[in-house]
Amino acid sequence: MTNDPIDADDRPVRIWVTNCLFKKSGFPSLGSFGQSTDNVVIMRLRTWQRLCAEIPELGRRQFEVGTEG
Repeated sequence: MTNDPIDADDRPVRIWVTNCLFKKSGFPSLGSFGQSTDNVVIMRLRTWQRLCAEIPELGRRQFEVGTEG
C-alpha cells in the first residue's frame, strides 16, 4: 500500500487512545478548555483508509465527520 513502514500491510494497525475535552456543543476542543472529557481514538488517515479497504463495511458506513483547521 505504501513504502512507509508505519502503514505497511504486514504491520499491526496502530491506533492511540487518549482523553479529549469536549465543548457543550459536543465538538472536541483541542485547546485547554472544555465542559467534559471522554476517550477518543486517534489514527493516521492512511490507517483509516487501510481499514476501510480491509473491512468494506467501514467504507460504506455513514459517519459524521469534522475537521480541525
